[in-house]
Amino acid sequence: PMILPGTAFILVVLSVCFLIFAAVLVYIAIRIPVLLLYFASTKEQRKLKKLKKNILNTLKKLLRSKKDDEYFCQKLSFTIKDFLTRRFTSDFDVLTTGMYYNKFEEISCGSLSERQNQAVTDVIEVLQRCDYIRFAKGSIDSRREPSSLYETVLGEGERKLLVNRFINALDIFSKEENEEEK
Repeated sequence: PMILPGTAFILVVLSVCFLIFAAVLVYIAIRIPVLLLYFASTKEQRKLKKLKKNILNTLKKLLRSKKDDEYFCQKLSFTIKDFLTRRFTSDFDVLTTGMYYNKFEEISCGSLSERQNQAVTDVIEVLQRCDYIRFAKGSIDSRREPSSLYETVLGEGERKLLVNRFINALDIFSKEENEEEK
């Protein structure tokens, strides 16, 4: 085609810029699913980090409270169930403690790692102890021997022990998820 003298250089530069721009657009179009996945996982990680922070603050307040053992166990159970419900988007409130292991197996499709299995066991044992404290008061079972195993009151330092077991399980779930992404 006919062009004005001295404009050939400008047209070549504009053509190269257009080709580079088109190549970048094609590259971005190909990478859109990866970018969307990155942003979704980042959003999910922020949500989980915020949830963990809120649960830890709730547990600190619970440890500082001077209420009786029954109240402590009720609030701890509620906090654990609330965390599990929000973390796994599955309703744990309607399940009995004995059903939790099967629910975790269902959520993980039977692929719990050894560490995750230990975390699930810890959570179940904490919930079982809390249920025992809440519901066995005055029962025949609470009078069995040795009394240290069957008392319906928490022993010295047992509040902190129960909370720490749950926090360790919480950390294991967080670490396992981060390791799988790497």
